[in-house]
Amino acid sequence: MATLTTRELTQTDGTAGKGLPLTNAEVDQNFINLNDDQTLTFKAKNDEGAELVKGDPVYIKGLSGNTPTVAKADSTDANKMPVFGLVQLNANDSASVTLVIFGDLTGLNTSTLTAGNSVYVSNGGLSSTPPTGEGSLLQNIGICQRSDATVGSVKVAGAGRTNATPNLDSGKLFLGDSNNQAVSTALSGGATVDENGVVTLIDSNWDDAHTHSLSTHAPTDANNYAHPATHSISEVAELQTALDAKEALGNAVAMSIALG
Repeated sequence: MATLTTRELTQTDGTAGKGLPLTNAEVDQNFINLNDDQTLTFKAKNDEGAELVKGDPVYIKGLSGNTPTVAKADSTDANKMPVFGLVQLNANDSASVTLVIFGDLTGLNTSTLTAGNSVYVSNGGLSSTPPTGEGSLLQNIGICQRSDATVGSVKVAGAGRTNATPNLDSGKLFLGDSNNQAVSTALSGGATVDENGVVTLIDSNWDDAHTHSLSTHAPTDANNYAHPATHSISEVAELQTALDAKEALGNAVAMSIALG
């Protein structure tokens, strides 16, 4: 908190004289101190059922009278997200607790965090690595300013919500549903994504065991021929090669006619 210079401006005991007003320099320094201290805090009640420890990420759980109650957040439980702030000082169960919702939180054990990296909520704690899998919600709560076991610090600057685009499990796509919202959808056969972001679709019909030459589908009886519902990658590649060759032949014929 900012350190401010103040004086009593009215009598408090009936005998003491009126205090002197602040000097211009003192007023200016107060404004400087206020400007330097950008930490915003929030008072709540601990409803975790146990002690909350300094640095714990917490969510708004409910109300006790007119006082909001908070408990420890968990990125794997949507009912315990999003994080509203980090605990400023240890607080016993049912006791008042102060949260830092914006600004510096110092004196933390941040040895597991990386200085300069974003800080994410992860399974009730903090991590420099975002949690993975559709079962985990993503929320960036700030930046690690100093990584240290005792005097670490975090600049709290969370958005107060989880990411609009959640995690997506391997082999799935986001697909718009009837409500025009993205939903996780599994591909038939699945898919893989390499380190360059190249997507390879996998279909159970597309494998070497089901490849055929184009002659396989040459109709022997035009009246009873049924075209197959699926083609292997090999078949498609052979067809494309044949079409390319036909196009090249056509171009060569056209050129010979023009020159002739």
